[in-house]
Amino acid sequence: MTIDESEALLLHFDPLFKGALRNQNVRPQAPYYDDLLQELRLAVYALMLKYPDPATFCAAWTEGLLFVRCNWLTLDLLRRMQQERSRPTAFPVASDDMSACATAPDQDLLTLDLWCRFWESLAPADQKKLLALLQDARDDSLDRNRRYKYRQRLRNFFQLFRK
Repeated sequence: MTIDESEALLLHFDPLFKGALRNQNVRPQAPYYDDLLQELRLAVYALMLKYPDPATFCAAWTEGLLFVRCNWLTLDLLRRMQQERSRPTAFPVASDDMSACATAPDQDLLTLDLWCRFWESLAPADQKKLLALLQDARDDSLDRNRRYKYRQRLRNFFQLFRK
């Protein structure tokens, strides 16, 4: 298949690509719309290279089958993008100044020390309630209003503790 034939076929399938994106709720206003559209074009182009001419490609890959393939490919690409966004970064601080990275462990130790002293100053009943709040479990023992009041109480207590 020549380059001109494959370009013409890609232009013919352009509404199919856009339909697959629309089917996965990717709108043209999305910042990654053009990237996904190009990925679909490249994937179909890679499929086209395996066939000698457009007629054999169209016979092997009907528009319905190609739409399903593009739909699944879009879903895979969206999942991969979501995984990359949720993956923790290696360096939480994005700066040229490395002194911020050097002091980060010391700051963590100070915060941990402060937290331990705060925990030890709490009564055992308060420690249990705080654990229930921190675990964010759907504990029926604390309703929404009580959780709010207890958070306010802990916040005030912690402010007094820090002073």
